[in-house]
Amino acid sequence: MIGTFYTLAAVARALDARLTGTVLADAYTQHRDELRLVFDTPDGPETVAVALRPPAVWVDERAVRARRNTADVLPDAVGRTVRGVRVADLDRHVFVDLDDGASLDLALFGPRPNVLLVHGETVDDAFLAPAAFVGTSAPMPRPARLPNRPDELGPRFFPTFDATMAAEASFRATATGTPLLDAAEALHREALASDTAWLYGNDAGHAEAFSLVPLRHLDGRQETRFENVLDALRVFARRRRTDAAVARKRARLAERLEAATADRAARAERLLDALAQPSRADAHEVEGHLLMASLHAVPPGASSVTLAGFDGTTHTLALDPALSAVQNAHARYDRARRVRAARAVAEARLDDAVRDADAARALRDRLANATTPEALSTVEIDAAPLLREAAPTSRDERLPYHRVDLGFGYEAWIGRSAKDNDALTLRHARPYDLWLHARGVAGSHVVIRVKGRTDVPPDPVIERAARLAAFHSKAKTSALVPVVVTPRKWVRKAKGSPPGQVLVEREAEVRIVPPEAP
Repeated sequence: MIGTFYTLAAVARALDARLTGTVLADAYTQHRDELRLVFDTPDGPETVAVALRPPAVWVDERAVRARRNTADVLPDAVGRTVRGVRVADLDRHVFVDLDDGASLDLALFGPRPNVLLVHGETVDDAFLAPAAFVGTSAPMPRPARLPNRPDELGPRFFPTFDATMAAEASFRATATGTPLLDAAEALHREALASDTAWLYGNDAGHAEAFSLVPLRHLDGRQETRFENVLDALRVFARRRRTDAAVARKRARLAERLEAATADRAARAERLLDALAQPSRADAHEVEGHLLMASLHAVPPGASSVTLAGFDGTTHTLALDPALSAVQNAHARYDRARRVRAARAVAEARLDDAVRDADAARALRDRLANATTPEALSTVEIDAAPLLREAAPTSRDERLPYHRVDLGFGYEAWIGRSAKDNDALTLRHARPYDLWLHARGVAGSHVVIRVKGRTDVPPDPVIERAARLAAFHSKAKTSALVPVVVTPRKWVRKAKGSPPGQVLVEREAEVRIVPPEAP
């Protein structure tokens, strides 16, 4: 219930006590769909994190603004004094009231959650897509209508309930024999008045549920009680983020191990098929013997000869006219030796392929049981040699970009086509790589591969990459072209958009450069 009205009401009460009278000192973002608000308090700076997907608000005491890959947002709100924090009645709107009648509206609902700077009834600025919101009417809270009769209960009983609260209401009603509506109303009142919180997890320490009330239907799970809802939310958010990172890492590793297993199994199948064919080594050797036994019957310079075999049959042998009969015989012997050696190598490779396929399956099984970051890292280390050997090398598995050296140890990756642009940006580029594109025209996506999260490429590197982006665009014949430069994490794909078309949420820089060929 981390994003429910009840949790947001408890958060608003806690923040109102801590932030009233403080000054908003900074507002920035360094993760997609997550805003950081820094307040100057008597005890020092306090950072409130606001996540939009999934919705959550918590105080992050460990927050430190990174040197790069961050962006300032809501500048007109910075420097204002907080007059109070409140929540809309029965709706997921949290308001941070500021001086001069302005407020920050944390609208954590609907298909377009956002944080809006509102003055009166008009939006002055927005965290995400400000151009679409500025000047529009501020969204109005819509209080949920609570049911009064059993026949009005919906799938989650109360519109303010989530699946966890619905399960708890149903459990309590069944366990106590209470009518479902009465149990739901009692749970509603209990959650609305609570300022404490409970976290539930499994034996591996994974976060399973957050609640403002004890969850009797989760008896037997690991349970931790917090006197302060903000402390509980901070711990839960950290655990959830760790769990999500582990899940993403496990999924990527599972996909690679699956591919490695299939690759080794296919290789073993091909080698088995090859080894199942009769060996030609004996036939080559017999032909050599026939030539040596019939040297007198082989005329010089002949391109073929028909000889009687040792079993009474006749054999027509192709010859190299530039070689003597003895040399042709020795060529047959050499060929027999090479075929036998190749077969021995194929048998050894078959053993390796079978062993590697078994190892990949064993690693895949270990991965399924790796429930902690430490166990997952161990599997990843053990799988590294196998996965390196399984890297794609065929022309059919070509990369969706070509590389251009930018100097200073950096290179640019340039998309080959519209479809390849999507693959480059969304699958191959890392969130902290720099992304470039000619502004306002079609063209290739260009990515500068940086050396780490805190690495900043030299200005000549960015300038050269910008010129390449200008050249690989429809504006390549222009004298000067504006080129967007931004971290890749601020680039996303809109649902249903055509290949190669993306949305840039934050433009870190725009450079005006002449196009330059690679």
